[in-house]
Parts: sequence; C-alpha cells; structure tokens
Amino acid sequence: MVQAVERAVALLAALDAAGAAGVGLREVAGAVGLKEPTARGLLATLEACGYVVQEPGTRRYGLGPAAVALGRRGELARLSAAAEGPLRALGRAVGETVLLAAAHEGWRHTLLTVESAQPLKVGAAIGVDDRFYTTATGRLLLSRLSREARAAVVGKLGDPGDHWPEAAAGWETVLARLRAADHLRYENRAALVVAYAVPVPWAAADLPAAVGLYLPAARDTAADREARLRLLREGAAAIAASCERRTA
Repeated sequence: MVQAVERAVALLAALDAAGAAGVGLREVAGAVGLKEPTARGLLATLEACGYVVQEPGTRRYGLGPAAVALGRRGELARLSAAAEGPLRALGRAVGETVLLAAAHEGWRHTLLTVESAQPLKVGAAIGVDDRFYTTATGRLLLSRLSREARAAVVGKLGDPGDHWPEAAAGWETVLARLRAADHLRYENRAALVVAYAVPVPWAAADLPAAVGLYLPAARDTAADREARLRLLREGAAAIAASCERRTA
C-alpha cells in the first residue's frame, strides 16, 4: 500500500465520522495515529483538492465539496442498483414508458428507463440534462431541492418563459404547491405527450429522486389516471424499500 494514500483515506474517514461539527487538528491526528505536522500537511493537500475544508473561525476540519460529491455519486449508483428490479416491475404493470430520475449538482440525472412495448410509445434515454422546466420529473425534483440548490438551478437556466408560465408569476408559490402534492402531471401539447411524476420516499433527502411515466396523450384517459398514479406510488415505495434493504 502507498502510505500517503492510506493516511489520506484514514483522515477522510475520520472527518466523515466527525460529521457537520468538524474536528480539530490534534483530535483528527490522534484518531488516525499521525503526528500533527504530518496530518496538517496531508489535510492542506486535501483542502487544495477540494476534499477537505477548514472553518476559518474554529480552525476545525470537515469534508469538502469534492468529497461530498463523491458520496452523492455513490448514492446515485446505489439508487440505480436498488431501483432496477422495482422499475422493471412497474413498467410491466403500467404498460407505458417509465424512468427513474434524480437531481444532483444542478442537473437532472435519468438513471434508469424501461420503455413501453406498445407500437405507439414515448421513448426515454438515460443521461444527464438540465430539463427542470420541461419535464414532469424535472419540475418535481426542482421543487424538492434546497432553497440554495433551487436558486442555483434557476440562476443558471433563467426565466422559464413559455416553458412554464405559471412559475414565472411566482416561483416559491408554485414550488411549494408541488412539494405539498404527491404527484405531478405535465402535458406537452406540441408533442402530444403526457407525463407523470411521483417522488421516491427514500432516506437521502438531499438527493431527491422521482419516478416518471410517459405516454402518448391519446392514451391518457381520465378513467385510467388514478390506476396509473397508484402504480407509480407503489413503484416509488418499492424503490425506497429496496434502497433501505441494501443499507440495512
């Protein structure tokens, strides 16, 4: 093993264990069995790389944004692995295209898709985009971001204009209404597509996820909506339960 790497990893683990309160130099050095000058040098390097931050007032160390981002990517991978079986079951049950999306670092990540087997269908692709205004899952995820994260997304994308005229009149009112709802329906009249989204009630509240359903508008009958929403809610709950089992 490379000793410097081993020591750096041990320091990161100690900072993770310390949590939001952070930890002082003497304490973290003692926790990993290092002399303070050695720990200080390693921490300075990790800080320069964005993996460690030092609070100016208390001089206590904590995990930096790069380390947190790595953890969130791990959460995305865990969510994808846990959701694969439940999402396939949902696709079979509902008979339409379904997907799993999550919001991370200002982007909408489509992690998994299961496309409808019907001749006339709406496709969905795995990938990363910023379609928070023009997709059902995007709008739902935006409403569940923290105030700071929402502001960053809105600042990057600008005014939604014709894409979301209701939001332009009052962001916080519209988003608060979405947070209080257990689903969202979005109709793209130009494309003749209807989409639904429901939140995934899993433990990582700072990494919101949603299950989406896409279908041709011609098949979106009022008589079938409640049944589809029930299946979506059940699918989202199954994904959350699968995540919990994997971490138990």
